[in-house]
Amino acid sequence: MKYRGEYARAEWHGATMARLVSDLGWNPELLVPVPLHPNRLRQRGYNQSQKLAEAAGNALNIRVVPGLRRIRDTPQQTTLGVDERRLNVAGAFSPTMSFAGMRVVLVDDVATTRATLLECAVACRESGAASVRAVTLATDV
Repeated sequence: MKYRGEYARAEWHGATMARLVSDLGWNPELLVPVPLHPNRLRQRGYNQSQKLAEAAGNALNIRVVPGLRRIRDTPQQTTLGVDERRLNVAGAFSPTMSFAGMRVVLVDDVATTRATLLECAVACRESGAASVRAVTLATDV
């Protein structure tokens, strides 16, 4: 789905993510996909996290907002170690809106070290989010 343009699979995966969010009783007000830098978005043609969030949002009847932007064009994380990943994404995200008092669920495709999700959560909390949780399609631990 991420590299081969097979994002039609996002509908099923997003619905599965929605069931998990519902079963855990998170009751978010917003789903926020992890953003790609505009350069990466142009290369890939779509944001896989956005596709997953849209499918999950449809299943949950919850708004999906591009509440974060990637302000630095960071190298891909796939070849980096744990510490390098943290440094790579440190300060790479900025809110595009106020999350004041909101319960936010971040949506991403894969969590390996969780460095990206932690940086996104920091940006949401600095913008006033009451709580920030994350759901991913897979983990790579």
